[in-house]
Amino acid sequence: MIKSITLTRSQLEEWADRPLSGDDLDRLASAIVNSSIPDAINEIVTGFDDREGSGERG
Repeated sequence: MIKSITLTRSQLEEWADRPLSGDDLDRLASAIVNSSIPDAINEIVTGFDDREGSGERG
């Protein structure tokens, strides 16, 4: 089963601390790939691997 994660406009606006226009969303979609977000996701997933033997679930 393929799972995906969707960030809603509401969630993005909460994180941005302001309303986002359609242009803002387009620019954000393009910018995410070149941001630190992919690195942050890698760090989070690496943490999952580190905890595998500890019995923790995240």
